[in-house]
Amino acid sequence: MSKPLNILLVVFMTSLLGLGCSEKDNAFRNQFRWLSGKWEGSNEGTELIEQWIWNKTRFEGQAFEIKGGDTLLVEDLFLDEYNGIPGYAAIVNGDGPFMFAFKGEKDGVYEFQNEEHDFPSIIRYRYDSDSSITISLMSKESPNEANLSYQLKRIQR
Repeated sequence: MSKPLNILLVVFMTSLLGLGCSEKDNAFRNQFRWLSGKWEGSNEGTELIEQWIWNKTRFEGQAFEIKGGDTLLVEDLFLDEYNGIPGYAAIVNGDGPFMFAFKGEKDGVYEFQNEEHDFPSIIRYRYDSDSSITISLMSKESPNEANLSYQLKRIQR
């Protein structure tokens, strides 16, 4: 095989591989596209903020809890595919990452679970509407009952 033909074959194969990744990324991106944007709410006097953006192959987010002008909690959040399975990772005030496997979606409720993590061991995002989501956190002792639940409103896309 001639050298120009080898180069052409490599370029062709690389472009095919790139298309496959792109289709995978697009399917994953479309599944969680609703999450993008800036969300705000409050729970018992604490201001809650989550911001999510798509960055090349994954969603990246930050979450903040602010009370009386003091930042109580900062989370770096990642929603990515790990071996073809969506996963949620959180770095909380510099600790972690804490990984949660995607368990599925039913009726707009997206559930992530880590049985080894005490609290939360289950994180649920419920897509209420284009402008509202509800986040529920459960412990492994009470997996069917939210220990903490709050609603966020979209304030920016």
